[in-house]
Amino acid sequence: MQEFAKVDAVAELAPHMPYASPQLTAGTYETALISLLDGNGNPDGRTRQRTVLVECVRAWPPRLYNTSAVATAVARAAAVTPGGMRAAPLLMEVLALLHCQSSHHQVIFSPPLVTIRRNSSSESPGGP
Repeated sequence: MQEFAKVDAVAELAPHMPYASPQLTAGTYETALISLLDGNGNPDGRTRQRTVLVECVRAWPPRLYNTSAVATAVARAAAVTPGGMRAAPLLMEVLALLHCQSSHHQVIFSPPLVTIRRNSSSESPGGP
């Protein structure tokens, strides 16, 4: 996994990682998911990787990895994103999925996610 991360190729590998039988170590799945947060500074690469991140979190059973560790990494990535979580809807979606998977449903409705949702629902399609 580390070699794929070094060459920014985790997005190509992750969808093909086995999640039934055989299973890899939890650390391997966590490394793959967390590696998908970066995109090596390339906006197009970042969007592609974060799209794959959403797909993997939806497809992989949460028992394969530590959802709290991945959620923490996602929250940190959102915190350093210019514009925060509001500017990173894919990260917001991943974070909501991870909280649901770990039965932390109440977190989804706590600030800042609620504030972001209220702000974004009041925007017109053409912008603020």
